[in-house]
Formats: sequence, C-alpha cells, structure tokens
Amino acid sequence: MIRENFRTQQGLAAIDYVVMARPGTSRTSNHELCQSLQRHWYALADRLPEAS
Repeated sequence: MIRENFRTQQGLAAIDYVVMARPGTSRTSNHELCQSLQRHWYALADRLPEAS
C-alpha cells in the first residue's frame, strides 16, 4: 500500500524514504492509512527540496 501511495506523489524529492509503522497500525483501515500517508507526503514535500 505504501509503495502504491508513494508512486502517486509528484512533488517529493528523489531520495530514499523509510516508513515505519506504529504499533496498532494493523487495526487501522486502508482509508485511514492512505489519509495519514497523504498528510505525511505533504509535510515532507514542504520540508525537503523540490523534485526536479
């Protein structure tokens, strides 16, 4: 799921990303996980240099 979600992101810098799940994530719905990932991608895009 993380890989597919990442592939849709256009504004992220071309660096390696490590995603670590928190305890209890297995009980979270796919929809909630996707929303959380989206928020994290936006936060990363704001903090890192733009993709070229």
